[in-house]
Amino acid sequence: MPIYWSKLSFITLFLLSTVVVFGQNVPKENSPYSRYGLGNINPTEFAPLQSMGGISAGYNNPYQLNLTNPASTAFLGYTSFETGGFAKYSVLSANDESASNWSGNISHFALGFPLRNPLNKAFSREKSPFDYGMALGLIPYSLTGYDVESTSTLPSIGEVRYKYLGSGATYQAFLNTSIKYHNLAVGGHVGYLFGSGIDETAIYFNDLENAFSNILRDEYSLNGFIWRLGVQYEFIIGKTPEDDAKTLIERPRLVLGAYGNSGNNVNIIGNSIAARTNSFYTGSNLDTIVSSVEIEDIMNLPSEFGIGFTYSLLTDKKRRIKFGSDFKIGQWSQYNNPLRNETLANSWRAAVGGEMVPNTNSYNRYTDLMRYRVGFHYGADPRVVNGEQLTDYGLTLGLGLPLKLPRGMPSFMNLGLEAGKLSAPNLLSENYYKINVGFTLNDNTWFYKQKFN
Repeated sequence: MPIYWSKLSFITLFLLSTVVVFGQNVPKENSPYSRYGLGNINPTEFAPLQSMGGISAGYNNPYQLNLTNPASTAFLGYTSFETGGFAKYSVLSANDESASNWSGNISHFALGFPLRNPLNKAFSREKSPFDYGMALGLIPYSLTGYDVESTSTLPSIGEVRYKYLGSGATYQAFLNTSIKYHNLAVGGHVGYLFGSGIDETAIYFNDLENAFSNILRDEYSLNGFIWRLGVQYEFIIGKTPEDDAKTLIERPRLVLGAYGNSGNNVNIIGNSIAARTNSFYTGSNLDTIVSSVEIEDIMNLPSEFGIGFTYSLLTDKKRRIKFGSDFKIGQWSQYNNPLRNETLANSWRAAVGGEMVPNTNSYNRYTDLMRYRVGFHYGADPRVVNGEQLTDYGLTLGLGLPLKLPRGMPSFMNLGLEAGKLSAPNLLSENYYKINVGFTLNDNTWFYKQKFN
């Protein structure tokens, strides 16, 4: 078996086994607002881009993947394997009361590579104006997890307690591919969306003797294909015909990018159950089934569009600075879940961020080669609660720590911290602190059978 097929088989087996293990044992989410819509939508940006506020439309890097804009894949210079996870600490507060919780999950598995051998390209006498890239992997699409209680007092009935429970997750297995001609790149993203979940409401009559509890449970599973297209154009500012490879790298660069998709439709199968049980019901087996309705229909997911830029320059011929901005909109008013009658609002998100490398020419000082990142994002979340649309904003910081691996290929451990708030007037506020950890392992020979003396 050729070496590249054996390594691809190993990576595929590793991805599948790890997803199974962590998918069963990692606490995935604990947020009251994940009760609405599909839950908390997982960002498609990995730790480096999340540390820069989530900019992505105009970002590309020869060492790192950017899944949000598939056009960036054509700029890859190495085979790049990326994985990571996150931990989140949330503080929920309302009316001078608060509660806290931890949650976490695996955030991504991805493998990207140029479809032209970078070694052959470097030694080729004839330079082709075309480059190609591809990426595949698995990421969570949305996470649901909540356990909320409320009480009220009704005349002639007494105290009534409402308990809301929910859990579930959807995932996306994806393939990105793109082509670059000179400085223009276009790409496409195809994902297979799948997953399941449970939403449940239990009503307890605390002051009535021998009262039954009413249970309403919605069980669902969904599957289907989603897609996205992207484009990027890179301007090399001040480029002259006399530039060689060294001077060309020193030129400032401006990258403009955009991505988007029309609405996606996926299949959803649900079972709505209404039941009664005794007051000691704890969420396991239902007692008396009053009704059970099975539904098989189509769920409508929104169209989305994003645009942005990044600008990079080399100061003093050593310090690399890159910064950019993004703006994204989502037509979540198009969202339709046939299992649940709820209305979401159109969303938007603005982000700014940047990265700095102190000395790209350094060989001795480790801190000179570290990536220092900062960013900020602000936007309107699509979820609407009691007529109020949620807002989400946060500040991000991050570090890219170079790893010394065989053959000297640039690889990194990426650390990120995000402090943010999800809230709306007169509603429960969720202050969250999120730690992102990611690994980017690069190689220039994994998928190419080559012999060099």
